[in-house]
Amino acid sequence: MTPIKNAKNKYVNLHILETAERDKNTKLQTYKNPLGLRDNEILEAVWRKWALESGYKSFEWKNINKRQSHNIVLARVAGNFFD
Repeated sequence: MTPIKNAKNKYVNLHILETAERDKNTKLQTYKNPLGLRDNEILEAVWRKWALESGYKSFEWKNINKRQSHNIVLARVAGNFFD
């Protein structure tokens, strides 16, 4: 991704919430790709590099499950997106 530089980025804490493991077989609890080459690991690396090059204050990648995802949406509606 092309970095997007903005003077205000240095004030922004970037939070990415991962809600699903894209290449995981939930029945067998296995992955299509080996450790280090899984879809979400690659996505995290790309986002982390982009955030660093774009000058964001901080970057957090957090794994959450579907139940946590639902609770975050409800908290966001209530105005408390991050604790």
